[in-house]
Amino acid sequence: MIRLIDDLLKSRLFLYIRLGQFILALAIFAFFALMPGKYVPNVSSDKTMHLLGNMLLMLSACIALMGRMKLGVLLLMLIPYSLLLEAGQWFAPGRQVDLKDVLANMLGLGTGYVLSHLIEFGWSRLNRPDWELEETER
Repeated sequence: MIRLIDDLLKSRLFLYIRLGQFILALAIFAFFALMPGKYVPNVSSDKTMHLLGNMLLMLSACIALMGRMKLGVLLLMLIPYSLLLEAGQWFAPGRQVDLKDVLANMLGLGTGYVLSHLIEFGWSRLNRPDWELEETER
């Protein structure tokens, strides 16, 4: 069953679906990051939203590009994107650049990076043939 799921995940159709969800995630992320201040919903913790948004962005990128790009390179590509969106808030009416938001963004990307490694590790363990598991357990 795991092999069937793995084959589906590696199919060209699923690659396009994964890339599509990542492009959509980038657009949604940019939309909410650059939305004028009067339309921003009032949330109890803005920093939590920054952290969760960037964590989900990293996980979305990991899913979209799984096996095609190393996670470290992906992280290095998302850091400038996140920083540019935060800097872009300077141009959005009613928004401001905040260094605490930048820190929350970086913590979110880092958390997503760690979770991505855990997901890849777990998937590689599940995807191993049974005979490899028996040899490593001896």
